Parts: sequence; C-alpha cells; structure tokens
Amino acid sequence: MKNKLSIGVVAISLISMGSWAAGKTQKPEINMALSPDIQLALSACRDQPSPLPRLQCYDQAWHPEIKAISKDKADETWRQIMAQEQQRTSDDPPLMLRELKNTSGQPVLMMTTPSLEHSFTRAILAVSCIENITRMQIVFYQPQGSGESALTLRTDRNDISSRWFWRSSGYRLESSRGLSGIAEIQQLIGGTTLTILTGKETLNGLSFRLDNLQTTLQPLRKACHW
Repeated sequence: MKNKLSIGVVAISLISMGSWAAGKTQKPEINMALSPDIQLALSACRDQPSPLPRLQCYDQAWHPEIKAISKDKADETWRQIMAQEQQRTSDDPPLMLRELKNTSGQPVLMMTTPSLEHSFTRAILAVSCIENITRMQIVFYQPQGSGESALTLRTDRNDISSRWFWRSSGYRLESSRGLSGIAEIQQLIGGTTLTILTGKETLNGLSFRLDNLQTTLQPLRKACHW
C-alpha cells in the first residue's frame, strides 16, 4: 500500500511539472522585434506536444536572436577613425594627423591614411596616442575576422612578422600596444608603402602609403613619450 501511495505521489508530481512546463512554454514573452527566421522557429515550437522538448526547442530558437543582440558593434575608436577620414579633403596629405577628444574628454592624436585603390578590401590604417598609449590598427567598413591573425608587414625596406588582434567584432585589426607596438611602427619609418601579407584572402595585399611617416608622427611620438 505504501509503495502504491509513493508511486501515486510521483505520478501526480510529474503531471504537475508537465502542466507547469506546458504553461510556461506555450506563449513566451516577446519584447523585441524578431526576424522572420526566429518567428518561424518559435511557431514550430508551439506544435511540439511534449513539454521538455518544447522547452529545448524554444531555447534553440531564441539563441540566435540573443547572440545577435549581445554582439559587440563597431566601437568609439572605429567611429573616430572613420569620422576623421570622412573629413579628408583633396588638400590633405596622404598621412593625415589630427587632434580630437574622445567621449571622456581625453585628447587623442590620430594619424590615418586610406588603403590604396588596388587593395582588395577598403580599409584605413591608423596610428594613435590615447591616454599615453600608442596604438596601430587597421579598420574596415565591414567585419573581417575574429581572434588573432598572423601577418607580415612588408615595406620596401624590410619584412616584419607579427600577430595582430581582432577587436570591435571584426571591424578593427590591432597590433600589440605599448613597446612591442611602438617597435613595429619604428620599423615602418623610412618605407614608402606598407603591404599586408596574410593567409586571409580579403586582407592579403592590402596596401597603404607611408611616405613622410617620420615627420607626420613627430607630434604623436612626443605626446606618447617615445
């Protein structure tokens, strides 16, 4: 009798849990605009008769939307570099140095130059001094990668092997900061053209002008104390 009673209690508990899961998954709260693909996936989940598979279905359907919403966008540095190049006029030199302020009110010295016309991908090379930290990076109009990439920086004087890091959801490719980054910039001085060599097809052969780099960088070097 005791065993039958225990079985009955377990059965009632399972029924209650199933009813609760069904109620919870029947009509999820939707507080954001959904893509047609997500809406279709959610509709398919409503037809799932079993509570637990239905929960799993909703979970899988929601994940792409959550991932898209939480994904980082192009950041302030990207916007500053793009804005500076948009202000370029026909009278500006290839290597353009400007002083501006970031959203925190900190002064920023930024040198930018666009990729040469024969490059497969449009991009901007930038060297900046922000809060006494020197940065060299390439920014793109569309995301191009993630993680890190092995590069060769080729000038008409030398080849520099390096590893750069993808930032801002693939909109920026950045060298190491600080002394190692400064060392790479110093090795570019005296060259007339920088060409990026890499296994990534869309970046391989990306080229920028370097003429007058030493003179252009003098105020930036002074600001960042190197």
